[in-house]
Amino acid sequence: MGFSDGQSIQLRWMCSDYATWQLGNEVGYQLTRYKIKQDSQVIRGIELQDTRFPLLDGTKPLSESEWTSFEDNKFARVAKGDQYEADSSVVMSGTPCLAEIVNQEESQNARFVFALFTTEMDFEVAKGMALGYKDEFVEGSPIERDLPNRFYKK
Repeated sequence: MGFSDGQSIQLRWMCSDYATWQLGNEVGYQLTRYKIKQDSQVIRGIELQDTRFPLLDGTKPLSESEWTSFEDNKFARVAKGDQYEADSSVVMSGTPCLAEIVNQEESQNARFVFALFTTEMDFEVAKGMALGYKDEFVEGSPIERDLPNRFYKK
């Protein structure tokens, strides 16, 4: 999802489920920009690869200590908790029963939903969770600056 104000493009993304979100937190995220139009001509095929410009490579969420700069932000506190606090609501016994497994999955899904919510409510939190990026390199004419709005959902 993205939004352009004519000077920059704010991009925000999210994984489709808890397991993928956790993998993104461990491995990091990559973001690449491609130029799709030049001199009023749409760039296609192999030429599109030549316009590749990496923006992020392996970006991970802020560390637990880095979240301290957001102390007064309620969404950041929730995001930090989703990332780093242990889940005390589910305690697994030596041989987990079906109810414990279901409770654990529900707890993970709740953490994931709250992470979605915090990134939606505060773009700085989204960037801190490695789920947002502000691209301030918008080149060219007003038509080119308006182009991202045709491709990114507001």
